[in-house]
Amino acid sequence: AVAAKGYMKGYPDQTFQAAKSITRAEAVVTLDNSVMIAATYDEAGTYGHETGTATIEGNVVISAPGVILQNTLITGNLLLAEGIGNGDATLKNVTVKGNTTVRGGGAHSVYLEDCTLPSITISHEGVRVVASGSTTVNVVTLESGATLVEMTITGEGFETVVISQVVPANAPIILTGNFTAVEVNAANANIQIPSGSQVGTLTLNAAATVTGQGTIGTAVVNANGCTITATTTNVTPAPNVSVTVGNNVITADETGKTTTTPVTPGGGGGGGGGSSTPT
Repeated sequence: AVAAKGYMKGYPDQTFQAAKSITRAEAVVTLDNSVMIAATYDEAGTYGHETGTATIEGNVVISAPGVILQNTLITGNLLLAEGIGNGDATLKNVTVKGNTTVRGGGAHSVYLEDCTLPSITISHEGVRVVASGSTTVNVVTLESGATLVEMTITGEGFETVVISQVVPANAPIILTGNFTAVEVNAANANIQIPSGSQVGTLTLNAAATVTGQGTIGTAVVNANGCTITATTTNVTPAPNVSVTVGNNVITADETGKTTTTPVTPGGGGGGGGGSSTPT
């Protein structure tokens, strides 16, 4: 029964060696396999009803490029698996009650059309995820570099984006659209906000570089080493934190009071007397 369900596959010699102690790795694989998979799409094609909505009770896996899943309610989780490679996948009018995980997909995109997803975790370097129509995603957690695009959006689109600590340094993150909040926890994050894009509140909890011709409403800076060149209306550094914004350095003292000084062309070089404290 265990083999028939795919929970265990045995060893290459077709035995289970039941008297042998199981390893931690084997236990993890067994538990992972035992998660209820209600449907798997491993061949390119269009799945789901032409009209109406099909309900899938449990978890769903898409593991091949070129899959279009439409008009479907998933009560569990959705996994866009590594088998997609750098190909594409499309969700049309799909609602996922659980979490959606993206581990495959390339620059040609994972498309979300008229979808409702409470959360997405992206952990595939370089993937491009496009939201259109009435799509609403409450929270996107990035565990890799990625591009998020809102296109002809009528829903909320990507509301909150959390850039995890595990994102590799300098991995490009491109945010195209209107984002309510972006929280950065990855050291040396490289965030681009293109022209026409907006971020309501940007919170920097680690050193990061934010570039582009887009706009930021409020930047809350909690770490030194941050640089912002995107147009920013309000900048709030934490006490004893400095941030470079455009051609100025904004510094907060221990009480939170801020001072602004121009960036000195050419950098350091020492100099004569006088106080180094901005006035």
